[in-house]
Amino acid sequence: GDTTQTWSDTAKTTFKNILKNSYSNAVGENATTSVVVGETLDLSKFVNVEDKTGYQYALESENGVATLTGSTLTAIEKGTATVKVTFNGEALLTISINANYKQIAVETDVATGLNLATAIGETVTAVTLDEVAVENTAGVVAFANTDASNEVKSYIVTGESGKKYQVNATVWSLIIDNATEMTQMKTYEIVDSDKQITNGYYKLNADIDMSNVTWTDGMQVGAVTSCDFVGIFDGNNKTIFGLTVTTAGIFKEIGEGSIVKNVTFLGCTVNSTGRVGLIANVAYGFTMENITVYANLAKDGTSVTSHAGILFGYRYSFTPNTYGVSRLTNVTLVNTDESATMQYAAAFGGTVAVAYATDLRTAFQMTNVTIAGFDNVFVYNGEVLKTAEQLSAKFDTCVNVTVSESTNSFITALTAKEVELDDTKDYTVTVDFATMVSGTVKNVIVNGVAINGTTKTFGKTDASDIAKVCYIQMQDGTLYKVNVTVWSMLIDSEEDLMKATNYTYDVVGDTAIKVTSYGYYKLTTNLNMSNYSWDTNAMIGKAVNTQGAALGFHGVFDGNNKVISNFKVSSGKCGLFKATGTGAMIKNLTFTSASISSIYGSGILVYYCYGGTFDNINISMKEMPKGFGTGFGEGSAVLFAGVYLYATPITLTNIKISNEKTNQSNYGAGQYENGTVFGYATGDIKTKLVIDGVSISGFGTQYLLNRTRLKYIGTTYSLQIIETKTTNAETGKTTTTYSKATETTDNDGIAKYVTLTGAGLTVDGTTYGATNA
Repeated sequence: GDTTQTWSDTAKTTFKNILKNSYSNAVGENATTSVVVGETLDLSKFVNVEDKTGYQYALESENGVATLTGSTLTAIEKGTATVKVTFNGEALLTISINANYKQIAVETDVATGLNLATAIGETVTAVTLDEVAVENTAGVVAFANTDASNEVKSYIVTGESGKKYQVNATVWSLIIDNATEMTQMKTYEIVDSDKQITNGYYKLNADIDMSNVTWTDGMQVGAVTSCDFVGIFDGNNKTIFGLTVTTAGIFKEIGEGSIVKNVTFLGCTVNSTGRVGLIANVAYGFTMENITVYANLAKDGTSVTSHAGILFGYRYSFTPNTYGVSRLTNVTLVNTDESATMQYAAAFGGTVAVAYATDLRTAFQMTNVTIAGFDNVFVYNGEVLKTAEQLSAKFDTCVNVTVSESTNSFITALTAKEVELDDTKDYTVTVDFATMVSGTVKNVIVNGVAINGTTKTFGKTDASDIAKVCYIQMQDGTLYKVNVTVWSMLIDSEEDLMKATNYTYDVVGDTAIKVTSYGYYKLTTNLNMSNYSWDTNAMIGKAVNTQGAALGFHGVFDGNNKVISNFKVSSGKCGLFKATGTGAMIKNLTFTSASISSIYGSGILVYYCYGGTFDNINISMKEMPKGFGTGFGEGSAVLFAGVYLYATPITLTNIKISNEKTNQSNYGAGQYENGTVFGYATGDIKTKLVIDGVSISGFGTQYLLNRTRLKYIGTTYSLQIIETKTTNAETGKTTTTYSKATETTDNDGIAKYVTLTGAGLTVDGTTYGATNA
C-alpha cells in the first residue's frame, strides 16, 4: 500500500500473480461460458472475492452479439463475445462467451407432427431448417413418412416476443404407446423399391400388452417384396408382453444396417413350425443389442430345416461380407415354458433359441449372450448346435457366450398360491402380487396378459384347477414366477360343502333348461357329515331336462385324497352333483359309511350322468334301499342314479365300491329297477362306459346298467352281471360264478355299451377283462 516505493518489474509480476491466484476462480487466465440469446450473464461470478471493487469488464470483441453494462452481459444475437477482466489496470481474465438460441429438445413422430408453439411456449412467427423457411400451421409442422430419421433436426424458431429458439427435434416414424399403435407400424414404413430396402424409425414409449392382439402377416414391417428393413427399433428399455407369432414376426426381413435394441419380451410365444421369430422371419447384416426374451414356447418344426427361432426364424447365406456383419450383443434368451413338448425333439433336440441358418458365409458375432432352458441354440445348415463350444467353432466371434439348461438364475420361483372365492365379497378374490416380493414392481403378467397395477380380482368365471402362470417383473429387471390357482372353493368344513353349490356359475343354452354349470373345488380336510342331510337344495350344479353331454356340471372336484364320512343322501333325484357332463372331473375322493334313504333315483356322486371322468374314488356304503320303486328307473345307485350314454365316453378308472353290511339282500336283490352300481340307462345310447380298474364287492345282485324297455336298446337286461351259486351234493361245497344276462335282440351285445380296458372290472374277486367280458 506504500505508493512512494519504487517497484521492480519482478515485484510487480509477483504481486499480479498473487492477485490472480487469490481473487479469481481457478480457471487460469482464460474462461469459457455460454448464454442464451435474450438472457443476461453476470460475469462478476468469475471473480471469487466478496469485494468486487477494483475489477473492470470490457467487451473486446462482440460483433453485435452482446451488450455489457458493468459486469452484466446481455446476449442479443447468436455468436461469440470476448470480455477482458482487469484489476487496477492489470489484466486477469479473458472470458469467451458463446451466445446461442435456447436449446429445446423434443421427440415426435410422423403421425403427430411437430408443435413448435408448444415447444417454445409462445406464438410462432417464423421457422427455418438449415436456413430454409419451413411451412407450418400455427407453429405445427406436418411430416411425411420420409421425414422420419435417426438424425436430429434443428429448427430455428422465432416467437412473437422476438426471441429465437433452437428446437432440436427427433422425428420417429412412430412412437408406440399401446398395442393398437404397435399393429400400425407398417403404415409408417419408408419403402425404397429401387434400393430394395424398407426403412423406418420406431420407439416404444410405454410397456406394450400384446396378449389380446392376433399378430398377422399384414402387420409385418418390411413385407414388401425384396425390400428388407434397414431402420431402427428402439425398445427404450420397455417391455412387450404376450406377443404370439405364428406366421409373422414384427419384421419380415431385417438387413444390413438394421438395429433392434433395448427391449424385453415377456410371456411371448413363437408358435410355428416354419422359419418365424419374434423379431423377424429372416435376418442378416443386423445388430440386436440389449435384448431380453422370456419366451413361453418356441414350437419345434417338422424337420431340421423348418424350425422356428426366438429372435428370428432364418438367417440367409450370401457371398462373404456382401451383406455386412450380424451382431448379437448383450442378449439373454430364457425359455419359461417348462412343460413345452416339442414334436421334433426326439430327432433334433426341440426348441431353437436363435434360428435356423444355411451356410454362414457372412460374419456372425455373439458378445455377452446368455441362452437358458432351450433344447438347442442354432440349427446350422442341418446341424444342431447345442453348446457354446459348438457356436464358437462356427461363428466369427463368440465372446462370453453361455448356454445353460437351467433357468433358475433368471427366474426366481415363488411358492405356489391357492386362493378361493369369498361369498362376502360377491364371490371374488383379490390377489396382491406386490405382497409376494420385496421392492418396486414394474409389471405383472397373468397368463400372458398384463394387469393394471399389482392387484387382480378374480371372479367365478376365473376359477380353475389349472394354475395361472404369473410373472412379476421388478424395476431392477428381476423376474419372479408364481403359480396361482383360483378355486371356486377350498372346502375345509362340513358347512363349506353344504353351500358349495353357491360357488358355481351357469351358462344357459338356447332354453332355460339347457344349463352347463362350472365350478372348481378342492377338499383340504376330512369331513364328517353325521349331522347333515344332503338333499336336492345342496346339490352342486343345476339339473337339466334336455339330455346332452355338453350340459350338467363341467368343472372339477378334487377330493385331494381326503375322506367324507357319513354322507347321507336323503332326497330322491339327488346326488353330490345334480348332473355331470363331458367336462366333469371327479377324483381322489373317499366316502365311508355313505347312505341313501330314498328309493327314487338317487346316487352318492351324481343324480344323472351325461358324461365325465371319475378317477381314484372309493365308496363304502352303509345303507341303501332295495329299490321297490313302482316307476321305471326308480331305484337308487352308488355312483349315479341314471346314465345317459351320449356323445363321448363316461370314463371310470381306479374306483372301488364296497358294502359295509353283511346282509347283502338289503341291496336291491331281485329288483331290476335298482342299478346298485351305475344306475339305469336311458335314451338312445350313442357311446360307451369305459371301465378300467373298477372293483365292486359285498353286494348281492350287481347291475352295471339296467334298462327294461326293449324299444330303447333291444335287450332285457343289457349289462346285468348274474351271480350263480352251485352246491356239490357230495361235498356240500358251494361254487359261485358270474356271467352276463342273456341278450335277446342286440347283436352287438355288451361290447356296444361298455369297454373294459386295462384292469377291467372286478366283482367280488372275479375280474372281467377285455377278453372275457
